[in-house]
Amino acid sequence: MADVAIGVDVGGSAVRAVAVDRDSQIQGDTVYFPLQTRGRDEVLDCIVRAVRQAGEGHNVAAVGVGVPAFLRHERGVIEMSPNLPELTGWEIGKALREVIPQPLVLENDANAAAFGEALSGVWEGCDPFIYIAIGTGIGGGIVLNGQLLRGATGLAGEIGHLTVQPKGLKCGCGAEGCLETYASATGIVNAFLTATQDMPESDFVAKYGARNEVTALQLSELAGDGDTAAFQAFAQAGRALGVAIAQLCRIFDPAAIAFGGQVSGSWDLFWPTMWEEMVELIPVRLRENLMIQPATFAASAGAVGAAGLAWRSVQTA
Repeated sequence: MADVAIGVDVGGSAVRAVAVDRDSQIQGDTVYFPLQTRGRDEVLDCIVRAVRQAGEGHNVAAVGVGVPAFLRHERGVIEMSPNLPELTGWEIGKALREVIPQPLVLENDANAAAFGEALSGVWEGCDPFIYIAIGTGIGGGIVLNGQLLRGATGLAGEIGHLTVQPKGLKCGCGAEGCLETYASATGIVNAFLTATQDMPESDFVAKYGARNEVTALQLSELAGDGDTAAFQAFAQAGRALGVAIAQLCRIFDPAAIAFGGQVSGSWDLFWPTMWEEMVELIPVRLRENLMIQPATFAASAGAVGAAGLAWRSVQTA
C-alpha cells in the first residue's frame, strides 16, 4: 500500500521535494536542488531527481508539483512565469507525465503553499484562509470552504499582481503598480537602490558592497541596525502590503492571513506600516478578529501542499 505522496516546490532559485504521509507529516529529509540555468531541461531534470530521491524507500501514491507561474490546469501549460521566463509556454504537464509514472497534480506554487499551510493545523477553523508568499516575487493562495480557489481560468489568488499603485512601477507580468514590484525581495532591493542612487559609488561600495549583489536579507540586517534607506525600503513594502490586504479583506472577509517566503522573516520591519495602512483602509469589523501572522511551515509549505493535493487527487479519483 502507498505510504507517501511526493510534493515538489519549484522556486525561482531551487527545487525542493518532500515525502508526506496521509496525515500531512513529512517523512525523511527535504530534498534540495539549486537551479543554475533555470531553463526547461534543468527544471525538468531537477524535478525528476527530486521525486526519485524523496521517494526512495517508499511506495509513492502520487506526485504534486507546484510551479511559480500562471498555470492553465486543464492543459498543463505554463501561460506565464515572470520569475522563470524560460518556462513560459511550456507544456509542463505533458513533459512530466512522460517521465513520472505516478498520478500527477500540477498547481501554482503559492496555491500549493496556501494549501500546505492550511494543513498545518494552526489555522484550523480559519475559513476563508489567505496565504501570501513574499520571496523573489509575491504569490498567494486562497482556501475557501476547505478548497483552493482557482477561479474560472485557474488564475485566482495572484495576490502579487493586485494593483497597489495605479500607473506605478512596471511589473514583470506586464502591468503597472503591482504589489510584487513594491513588496517582494526584488522590490525592496530596488527601492533601496533608488533611494541611494545619488550616493557616490565609492561610498556605496565601501558601506554596502557591489550594487548588483545587494540582497533583501542584507537589507533586513542593515535596517535592524538603523540604516535609514534600508528601513524605508521595508516601510514602503509594508504600506503596499497594507493596501493589498485591504482589498482582500473587502472581497473575502478572511478569518486569517499567513505570511510565508523569505521576506516574512523580516516581519518586524514591514508589520508597523502594513498595520497603519490596514487601520486606515479597513473597517474595524473586518480586522478586529482577523488572525494575521507569519506562516508556520516556512520553506516547506509549497512542497507539503503539493503533496497534500496529490493525496487528495488519488483519494477522490
